[in-house]
Order: sequence, then C-alpha cells, then structure tokens
Amino acid sequence: MPIFCVTYDLGEDGDQNYEALIERIRRLGPACELTASTWLVSTALESVQVLISFDGVTGPHDKVAVFAVADRADWSLSAGRDVDAEDAAVWMQDHVCPH
Repeated sequence: MPIFCVTYDLGEDGDQNYEALIERIRRLGPACELTASTWLVSTALESVQVLISFDGVTGPHDKVAVFAVADRADWSLSAGRDVDAEDAAVWMQDHVCPH
C-alpha cells in the first residue's frame, strides 16, 4: 500500500485542533509520528484524497502538505524528545524499506 508523508502547521489564527487532525491521520491506516507535526501513513487513498480527509478539522489558516514516499526509499532518523525513535524506526522498516 502507498505511504504518504503528512506534515502540517496549524495557524495561530485558527482552532489548532491537533488532536482531531492526528486522529484523522490514524484513521487512514497504519501511521507513524516522525516529528511533532510530521507523520507517515500507509493508505490506499491518493494524496488529494488524504488531504480532503482533513476537511472539518483544518481551517483556512492551517497548512497541510501530503506527498508520496517512494517505495523502498532510503531513510534515516534521529532521536528526538517528542517522538519514540525506536517505534518510528520499526514502523519505517516494516512499511518503507528495511535497514
């Protein structure tokens, strides 16, 4: 199944409904948090359908980008305090490309 990277910046002038957006991302399929505002998700949808799925939880001041991750893409990940790097690495090995 295709993997998409979803990254967002919820504008200060809006509701900044992070929890609702993250729940929508997780509902799309197996998902992995890479940073506080960047996720990978495995879904059969196309990128525009992924973006449309966020309607109702994002507003006019929010920025969201969705792009495909190449199959078997090379990747590297550094540990951060907001994300469990070990869980992210396992997810990426299982869904993107084994290391």
